[in-house]
Parts: sequence; C-alpha cells; structure tokens
Amino acid sequence: MRQELPKIALFGVALWLTLLLVVNVIVSYDNDSSRSFISHSLTKTAAYSRNEDYNNADAKLVLVASTSRENQGETDSSEEDDSSNSNIPAIDTSSYSQKIKDMTIHPTSDAEITQLKNNLIPTKELDKLTATFDKKYTPQIILKPHNQQIQELFNSLPSNNNASSTMSPAKTTNCDLSLWNSIGNPGPPRFKMLNPCTTVTGTVTLVHFPPDGDTVFALALDSPYKFMITKANYNTKMTGGIWVEMICQRNNNAEGVRIHVGDCQGFNGQKFPTPKVGDHLSVTGSYILDIREGGHAEIHPASSVTKIS
Repeated sequence: MRQELPKIALFGVALWLTLLLVVNVIVSYDNDSSRSFISHSLTKTAAYSRNEDYNNADAKLVLVASTSRENQGETDSSEEDDSSNSNIPAIDTSSYSQKIKDMTIHPTSDAEITQLKNNLIPTKELDKLTATFDKKYTPQIILKPHNQQIQELFNSLPSNNNASSTMSPAKTTNCDLSLWNSIGNPGPPRFKMLNPCTTVTGTVTLVHFPPDGDTVFALALDSPYKFMITKANYNTKMTGGIWVEMICQRNNNAEGVRIHVGDCQGFNGQKFPTPKVGDHLSVTGSYILDIREGGHAEIHPASSVTKIS
C-alpha cells in the first residue's frame, strides 16, 4: 500500500499539469481569437465608414484620410504645415488669440528685424497654432459656401485698401483674382487680406513642394519691401522670407486634409517654371496673412513670377 502512494501522487501531479496546459491553451486561443475578431471588426468598420463617406455628398467636408506625397525635385524635406495635424498637440485655446496677435506683428525697424533673425521660431511652435486653428475654426469654415468665403475674405480688407506704405508699398492691377476660385476654403479667419494685388522683389531662399499641388518658396525681400513680413515669417523654415505660393502646379494630393478639399478644381491658371534657390524674382499676387499656419505673410496666389536678370 505504501508503494502505491507515490504512484498515485505522481499520477495526480501529471493530471494537474495536463489540465493546466489545456486551460492555458484554451485561454491563449480565446485571446488570439478575440484580438483577431476585434481587429477584423475594426477593419470592417473603417472600410464601411470610408464607403459611407464616399457615397455621402458631404463626405469631402469630413474625410480625414492619409495622403500620399509627391517628391519632384524637392529642396526642402520637411513637411508643409498643411497636414491634418492629428498628431500635433493643440495649445490652450484661451491663449491662442493672443499668440496669433503677437505673431502677426510687423517689424518696424532694422534692429527689430535683426533681433527676429537671431531668434527664429521653431516651426513646431507654428504647427501647434495650426492644430489649434483646425480644432477651433476649420469645422466652421468648410461648411460655408465658397462664394460666401470669397466675399468675406475681400470684405475683410483694412479700411485703407493699400494697408500702409511700409506694409504694402505698391498696389497693382495685374493680378488674376479668378485664381481664388481654385482655393477650396479661403474664408476668414484662415486668411486675412491686406492687398488684393501687389508686386514685390527678392531672392529665393527655399523651394518646397507640399502635397496640395502648390509650388511654394521663401523670398527674402529687397529693401523697399522688407517690412511686409510678420514675426511669424521669422521661423526656422522661412527665415524671414515672405511665403510665395504658385497654386496648382501639380495634382492636389491633400484632399484628405479638410481645409484643402476643393483645391485646384477648375484651375486654368499659369504653370510656372520652378524657381531655384538664389534666383532674384519679381512676384505679383495677393498679399495676405495665413492665420491658420501661424500668421506669416504671403503672396498667395501668385499671378506672375518673373526672373530679374
């Protein structure tokens, strides 16, 4: 009898281990199945949601999809501040207005310009302002009819249509204002119009090809125009240059970004030669502030770009 006990004990231990192994396998299988089921369900839900969006006439107002990017001789590898900003933290909205007010100040002296050049703003700080704008204003803008947005933009001109002699030293009438029809959502407060048509000259310091199809470049302005930029232009990308946008030079691949829905539709404007860093150019176009991207000054859209010999 005493010799039987060890055998019984060993059998019990073996049985216990077997049961433990079976339970562990079952639990593992259930967990894997659950994960597989959840993953499959999420995939189907996302696919269904995308199909519903594409079948919805208003889907273009809410679609937030990943976008492909064109790389055609790009000289700046950083991403343009026109992403969906889904991974960029927004700032405290209570301080947003004050930050924008500060960023849109125009320098008024050479000493101030030197100080700004020596303390360039990291573009990541401007990205936070863009993310906050998209949270606070973009949902309202995209619901407005395009014609209403255009009307509100041009009605927002300063009381002095020429702005000031330092901010906009020349007003011209050589602009193709129909180009605004190919900018999907230009309504305030995204853009602030300072002069519908002006001409500046300067030297190209950077060329960039964002996914919305525009060709954009920073232009270090010649002396007569140097006060047209704002504090926001003194960032680590533009380095004090005015931002010039030649719209719709390629296909718009940023349709997944809500603010760019409708860009380049019906575009029949000019296709410009791509400028090079160091080119001395004369640029004519609308003089605006891009509030969405932090308040920097732009010539946007450019109606003519001419190389100065």
